[in-house]
Amino acid sequence: VLGGSGKALTLPACRLVEVEGVKTVKIGGLAVFKRDRLLGFLSQEDAKNYLFITNKMKNAVLPVRASTGNSIASLEIYSNKTSVQPVANGGAVEVAVRTETVVVLDELDTTQDYIDNAGKGKNEMTALAERQLSERLAGTVKTVQEQFGVDIFGFGAALHRSDPAAWRQVSGMWDDIFKTMKVSVSSQIHIRNTSALDSPV
Repeated sequence: VLGGSGKALTLPACRLVEVEGVKTVKIGGLAVFKRDRLLGFLSQEDAKNYLFITNKMKNAVLPVRASTGNSIASLEIYSNKTSVQPVANGGAVEVAVRTETVVVLDELDTTQDYIDNAGKGKNEMTALAERQLSERLAGTVKTVQEQFGVDIFGFGAALHRSDPAAWRQVSGMWDDIFKTMKVSVSSQIHIRNTSALDSPV
């Protein structure tokens, strides 16, 4: 059986690209399966969000944008921890996803002071980053729910671990439940110094 109980299979997506006349394989995005059938592909950005949600994110850069859409900063991820908490009430299931990420300031593309630890600039940067990350992760969940309708995040597996009796009640109709279930995302970000330092303190 491909995948597992409460989690559909994903694999890294590969494609042929030509660089200076030479064809090579480039990995980017995710292939999404339902059992042994390929449903389609997730973009590279959605694949990064998938790693966040499934607690596999290690090294990446978080872009932060102003309300105008202009980039104002890049935050390098130092560590991340994601927790998934499913709650079943009869046939209804809700999932709360929480991320806690430590980052360092990699690039600053604005003249506004965002690096004064004692000032409001850092708090504004943190709030922007938290909101934008939460929105991106929630957007990826919604994309998977609407376009593929299979649980690649392991929400069902988390329910199976935390409440086996509830999982037995809903497992037979999990794909249908997953498509419309409420998933809330909250992100907490800690900005530690700059990437010029060996490690955040």
